[in-house]
Amino acid sequence: MKESEMFFEEAVRIGLIPTNKTYTSMICGYCREGNLTLAVKFFHRMSDHGCVPDSITYGAIISGLCKQSKLDEAR
Repeated sequence: MKESEMFFEEAVRIGLIPTNKTYTSMICGYCREGNLTLAVKFFHRMSDHGCVPDSITYGAIISGLCKQSKLDEAR
């Protein structure tokens, strides 16, 4: 995921605009790694580029929270 984030940041730096799918892919990857801090960071950054979370995005965040027994946050 470190390389993915570097690629993502470089793409943004040169003017490419991430899509909903791009953000969701990053969020899913961080959730799979168990890195909810970065998953939530990307979740909140979505609106910076006009992206709206969809059911897949929410599902990834909820799944990641549940895997770490953060059930109250998942609600």
